[in-house]
Amino acid sequence: MHCYVGRPMRHSFWILFALSACHAVPSGDGSPSGRTAQRAGSRQDDATRWRAVSAGSNHTCAIDEYGRLWCWGKNDRGALGDGTMTTRTTPTQVGEESAWTAVSAGFDYTCGIRYYEGGFGTLWCWGPMDGVSSATEPRRIA
Repeated sequence: MHCYVGRPMRHSFWILFALSACHAVPSGDGSPSGRTAQRAGSRQDDATRWRAVSAGSNHTCAIDEYGRLWCWGKNDRGALGDGTMTTRTTPTQVGEESAWTAVSAGFDYTCGIRYYEGGFGTLWCWGPMDGVSSATEPRRIA
C-alpha cells in the first residue's frame, strides 16, 4: 500500500489519520513510499514495529516494540529530547533507555512515562520547562 506520510505536519489529526490508514510511521524523508522508519544499523527490510505514537505541532515521537523512544521534527526548543536543538527529519532515539510506556508530544515540548521496577511509572518531560529555559534531554518530573 502506498500513501504519503511525510514530515510532521501542522495538524496532529492528519498525521494520526495517515498513520492509521497506512500502518506506517513517517519515513521523515518526504517520500511517498509508505516505508516505516529504520533502526540504526538495521537491514533495509527490517522495519520497526511501533507501540505508540504522538504528534505535536512540529514534532512526532513514537515508542518502538522494545520500549525505546524515538522523536523527529522541529527541535529549536529541545522537544526531541536528544540533547541538541537540531531539527531531525528521521526518528532519533531519546537516550538509551528501553522502558518507555507512554509519550505525549505537545506544542514544543514532550512528556513520557518510563516503567520503573515494582510496577510504577516515572514521569519525564523535556523542551521548554518554565517558559524561559529549555531542557534538551528528559528530566524526571515525578
